[in-house]
Parts: sequence; structure tokens; C-alpha cells
Amino acid sequence: DYLNAGGNFPAGSLGAPSITFIGDENTGLFRKSGGSVGFVSDATEIANFDSNGITISSGNIIIPDSIIHNGDTNTKIRFPAADTVTVETGGSERLRVDSSGNVGIGTTSPDTLLDVSSSDDAVVRIQSEGSDATDDARLEIKTTNGTFTIQNDRSLGTSGALTFAGNTSDNLVIDHDTGTIGQGTTSPDDLFHIS
Repeated sequence: DYLNAGGNFPAGSLGAPSITFIGDENTGLFRKSGGSVGFVSDATEIANFDSNGITISSGNIIIPDSIIHNGDTNTKIRFPAADTVTVETGGSERLRVDSSGNVGIGTTSPDTLLDVSSSDDAVVRIQSEGSDATDDARLEIKTTNGTFTIQNDRSLGTSGALTFAGNTSDNLVIDHDTGTIGQGTTSPDDLFHIS
């Protein structure tokens, strides 16, 4: 006698849901608005669903392992271990944040705060695109025959110089505008200036 064929439930409200349970009348479902159903626990709206999807209003979403994209099951956000979160695409782990806060890109065991590993030539690129290719500013660190190379299109650094700095003073400066190199000086006045 709880359900009648062809009958409708009343809309109910947050404080008095229309579908409840014996001994727990402030937990259940109610019609929030046209096309929207609210989920209530202890007179508090926890979630609702409508034509846009599910909205969580209070509390947390608790899942055992993964958030998986519908129709693309090898793309997911996972929680493979305590205090660890990963991102996978194409069935492979691409990013990991471990329990110590280390972030790994291309590695499942980051050793430092940011650990980037790649078998490809280009590892890291930071680029600002100008109005055309000649205006691009780019810092690219890559491996070529076991060496590291820093490349640029127009300038190095914000002042047109690439500076390798020590604790108290500049150790080495490469001035892009003049092509000079300074060791122990920030203003080299010859092709190679040691001060």
C-alpha cells in the first residue's frame, strides 16, 4: 500500500521529503523544482539531479578507486594508494601526486617536488606566442646526445640576458643583445669578460 499504480507522489520539501523511511522522516527524496529531484539526509540537501546532471550540495563523493570517463574507460582519475592521486590517458599513467607531495609527470615514482621524465627528445617547454613566429619567446630544455640545451627564438630572460646566479651575485651572464658573456659581472663589455 505504499505505492499505487498510476499514482503520483506529492512534491515534498527539504524539511519533509515525499519519499521517506519509517523512523527517519527527514531523509529521502523530494521534488526540488521542475525536472529536479533532491536527495535529503537529516533535513540537509546532499545532492540533486536534473537535466544537467548530478550536483553535490553537501558532503563528499566517496569512490573506491577511479573516476572514469563514459565511453573512454582508459581515461581516468585514480586513487591507487593512500594519499596518492593519478591521472591516466590512453591506459597509461601520465601524472602522479604522491603522499609526500611530489609531482611526477612521466614517472610513477617522483623523487623531487617536480619530477619530469620523458623518453622523447623534448622534455619541458615554456612558450609565449607572439603575433608571428619571430615574436615567440621560448625556454626549452631537452636532451640531445645526453646533453641539456636551452633554446630561444628572440631573447633570453626578461632583460635580454640569460643569467646563471649564485647565492649572492651573478656567476655567469649571456647577453642576447650583444652576444657577450660575463663571468663575475652582469655587464660584460667584451666578447668574453671575466671580472
